[in-house]
Amino acid sequence: MTVYLVGAGPGDPDLLSLKAYNLLRDAEVILYDRLIDDRVFDFFPKTAVLIDVGKVKGVGSKYSEQENINKLLVRYGKKYSTVVRLKGGDPFLFGRGGEEALALREEKIDFEVIPGISSSLSAPLFAGIPVTHRGTARGVVIMTGHEIDETALTHAVKTSMTIVILMGVANKKELCAKLQAAGLPADTEVAVCANSSLITEVNQRLRLADLGDAEVESPAVFVVGDVVGLNLTRLVPNADKPLYGKVVAVTRARRQSEGLIAMLQRKGAKVLCAPLIEIVPVENLQEKLRVYIDKLSDYGWLVFTSSNAVEYFLACLPDVRVLNGIKVVAVGAETARVLRAKGIVPDLLPAEFSGGAILKEFAKLPSGTGQKVLMPRSKIAKNTLKKGLLDLGYAVDVADVYDTIESPLPASAADMIKKADVVTFTSPSTVHSFMRQLGKEHSGIAASIGIETTKALQSYGVENYIQAVKPTMADLTDVISRHFF
Repeated sequence: MTVYLVGAGPGDPDLLSLKAYNLLRDAEVILYDRLIDDRVFDFFPKTAVLIDVGKVKGVGSKYSEQENINKLLVRYGKKYSTVVRLKGGDPFLFGRGGEEALALREEKIDFEVIPGISSSLSAPLFAGIPVTHRGTARGVVIMTGHEIDETALTHAVKTSMTIVILMGVANKKELCAKLQAAGLPADTEVAVCANSSLITEVNQRLRLADLGDAEVESPAVFVVGDVVGLNLTRLVPNADKPLYGKVVAVTRARRQSEGLIAMLQRKGAKVLCAPLIEIVPVENLQEKLRVYIDKLSDYGWLVFTSSNAVEYFLACLPDVRVLNGIKVVAVGAETARVLRAKGIVPDLLPAEFSGGAILKEFAKLPSGTGQKVLMPRSKIAKNTLKKGLLDLGYAVDVADVYDTIESPLPASAADMIKKADVVTFTSPSTVHSFMRQLGKEHSGIAASIGIETTKALQSYGVENYIQAVKPTMADLTDVISRHFF
């Protein structure tokens, strides 16, 4: 049994370490801080016990006192084999991780510390500020703004070190006065780095004398010293980063959108993963599919219209070799890719990614009379394809293997999606969920994967939309990029 004290980094889930990610995927219990980004919750197992131990001044959960957190770690550490204490930044830098480690050691509970990227170093980096620089700053002092150590402050000023202050927003007037009292001139450059690594990131540079009255959103990091003036950020967006500085919201679940997210990020976009739908297997799927699996040899065709159908159907097969002799149809490049990854090469892949294209291909074949078709599909799928195949003389069975349910947006994600430049929609379901939760006035530029999704947008009166030429994630990324560049 082990308790893992894990650093979550400065905010962006992509900045989690691989070890932290793997631990979260396997955790039985997760105790998490207030500033953990909502997107990190996508990595949590559905079966994990989740405990909010976040602290807000004057407010908090019933577990937010440090003594109570220590007791919880001890209690769960004795009962479960994998407990994760997920902390913002790094566990041992102003994170009270040392106190938690001591509490566990006193109870003889095994623990391991997984480092995280601290905002004390990453926030200046995102703002283009190297905290040390030859000839400018030979060292850096990291301080807390809660309790200002005047001796350390004076030493840092005298030795020309960069001063980085965390948790100083509430005391910024006092900090301003004490920094000047320690010997810093009123015109010393100060950077205020708020919400670093997130799409709401704001960096501002000002004079020390103006810090006390500046409007600053928490959480923020203050950087004080000559290095602030270096401003080592990218000079201009260019052709390889057409989405540089743009915020793009992806409305599918993160684990189903990794390809799209990666492509958008390579184009320079800041990607907000705000899942509006969740794909789940239908209840008692294995039992419901047994009637079809037991008579697979009766079918001449197996038609997959989505990668989800492939995943859920094949997971219920005892062995893919039972499909021997059955011709397989795939709609869409992603569906075909998933089939090939499972060792199945589609016999028919229409050039156009639609049910209508399938019907055109089947119409070219000899009479379908007497041939049976099995279509694993979504529970909410329309019967257009089924009806078309029946009209061609085929006998058609449909097997509902998955359902699409609405995923409520956390308030913080809803606020961020309203600031997005582009919102991507990859199915009519994502459109309907968005409109119910946010309304069309917050859709920004709506980027549609294809014609059916566009029709859903139009049904709500959305006029500011763009549509992928082909219904693929690559084409969706391309149409968004071309819109801006």
